[in-house]
Amino acid sequence: MKKLTFLLGLGAICAAFLFNACTDEVNPAPTITFDEASPIVLAAGVTSVTLTGTIVAEAKLKEVVVTKTMGLSETQLGTYNDFSSGTFTSTDDINVNFRYDVDGITENTTIKFTATDKDDQISSQSIEIQVTALGLITHSGIELGAQNNATGSFFASFEGNIYTTGELKDGNHYDDIDIVYYFGASNKQALFSPWSIVDNDISWSGLVPVANWGDSPNQTMFKKATEADYNDATYTSVQELAVGANLDYANGGEEPPDGLDVNDVYIFVTADGKYGIFKVTAVGASNSDTITIDVKIQEEE
Repeated sequence: MKKLTFLLGLGAICAAFLFNACTDEVNPAPTITFDEASPIVLAAGVTSVTLTGTIVAEAKLKEVVVTKTMGLSETQLGTYNDFSSGTFTSTDDINVNFRYDVDGITENTTIKFTATDKDDQISSQSIEIQVTALGLITHSGIELGAQNNATGSFFASFEGNIYTTGELKDGNHYDDIDIVYYFGASNKQALFSPWSIVDNDISWSGLVPVANWGDSPNQTMFKKATEADYNDATYTSVQELAVGANLDYANGGEEPPDGLDVNDVYIFVTADGKYGIFKVTAVGASNSDTITIDVKIQEEE
């Protein structure tokens, strides 16, 4: 009988222990789920993204910290502890929805969410963002003729097209032209913008009247550069080099693209904001000769 009583008492103790163990069970750490699959690949030229998803914190959410790692730099984007409205929204602080905007993404980036619940349990989840790099279009061996040469003098830098005086007029390509070759009495081998052609009243002996260029001829800007600049050119570098570019010599530029020789290099920016770079690879010595350039220009975003 004593043995039975002992066993019954032991059973009661075990039952009480199991009951307490169940009631004191610790809630799991928060879980973070992004709606978007990782990696997110941004289209060329896109520098922002919106992340959506949910955080489940059974012990209720206390805090969220968001960080951005881009290259070697880590930045804390924000610390959040109000989930009633705005970026993070919830009615019970257990199931929390988020819609998070990230800007200024210029290279591959990691966004990390770190969630802490009211039991001070912490968990993190990251998502990768990949940037599609923009590049340069290359036009090699662009040959432009001076005014007494049958080769076309008029160049559409983005498309890579060259037009003669007849083609220019017949096709009405005036708005496409960014760079024009003209051999001047004092400037010798020179590249002009259409605006400078009009400003200097150059008409190819009346074959291309300046009035044909319209009220707003394209103003291409030039700035002297180096062979290394050309060889190492990227989408970003040509734009950075063009900062402070001077309009060609007809408007008082400090380093006009005239008196050109082989291996001369110039940065340029077109009237529609395209940045590029060219290198002279061959050039003649008279108004009956040609100039040959290799050109790199930013592709479309």
